[in-house]
Amino acid sequence: MIAGSLFLCLNVTTIAPIMLNELNPTADGWRKTMCYYLFANLSFFVIARMITYSYRYINVAIVERETRGVVYLTLMAAQREFIVQIRNWKEIIFHLGQITFGGLFLGFIFYNRPYSGPVFEMLSTSCSTTTNFDIFNAVCLFMQIPADDPIIAISSLSSLTVALCAVSYSISVFGKELTVFKRESCTGSNTGAYYIGKSLAHLPMTLFAPICFLLSFSGLAVLKADWGVHFVIITMTYATFTGVGYTISLITPARVSQLAGIFFVLVCMMFSGGQPTLQQLKTNELLGNALYLPTFVSYTRWVNELVYLTEIKLYTTNYKPMNQLYGYVTEDEIFCWCMVTTFLLFFRIVAYIALVVKE
Repeated sequence: MIAGSLFLCLNVTTIAPIMLNELNPTADGWRKTMCYYLFANLSFFVIARMITYSYRYINVAIVERETRGVVYLTLMAAQREFIVQIRNWKEIIFHLGQITFGGLFLGFIFYNRPYSGPVFEMLSTSCSTTTNFDIFNAVCLFMQIPADDPIIAISSLSSLTVALCAVSYSISVFGKELTVFKRESCTGSNTGAYYIGKSLAHLPMTLFAPICFLLSFSGLAVLKADWGVHFVIITMTYATFTGVGYTISLITPARVSQLAGIFFVLVCMMFSGGQPTLQQLKTNELLGNALYLPTFVSYTRWVNELVYLTEIKLYTTNYKPMNQLYGYVTEDEIFCWCMVTTFLLFFRIVAYIALVVKE
């Protein structure tokens, strides 16, 4: 409980300045926010080690016996996990088929559908939605709606497909061997070596599954951005939700792990800014911006925005429809990369802490 509370406080201190800056942006505030954000992000590793060591020395009995080196134990854990994967080859084939089918389905849906801007492109760039006349504001907003904008749906459905596949597969990685891990930890085995070894054993899947998805999807859908950029984004999404699956399998009972993983992904999608958009969440008639604040802690909000910004700049230089409809800003692309990386590290570290607690 103490370990979880401390790490939650660290996460709050990382996200809080970002939320405050977006709600009240200033040039100086942005620089201060980024400095504070990077400092807190680098502190993840230090705080994580402090938490795990504190928990271990307070709650776990010290076993005085000789053990092999960390590198050897890591390689042994990786080798054993490789053997388990080979024996469960049917599960691997099913998982790759699952994510490939998802890519094919989305490819058929978005086949030959490039972005098409507003019909009255020139009028929409000079039109204002902040006049004193509601009728003019409504007409101007209508003129800024693109004729066809599949990018927002592509980003949302792609992240949803990859996230669901990653969570459903990764829940069994640590969950099935929890009893074995507890028995081995009593003999003084190295938890860090065990965690890193199993993670390394699943690294090929973390790289190959996104390739299967992208090959099936990009062969049909229209993606203008570089294939390598989309591969990095999809791989980071897959790796992030793999960490989510690890964590859920360690903190929830086995009978509800799958349900908890799916529920977590769906909650993230609710606050992803795809549908409803960030603008709609920010201006809710009943709750004001209360529904907008959770988007800061939703991974899918940042990855959806990142995919959209990566694609839209190759179609048009008129970003006014994007700003008005979705609340995206082109200057936030680097910031989205930072947030996606942060969530990847965060969930991986939380999974490690949850494993230490199980010692």
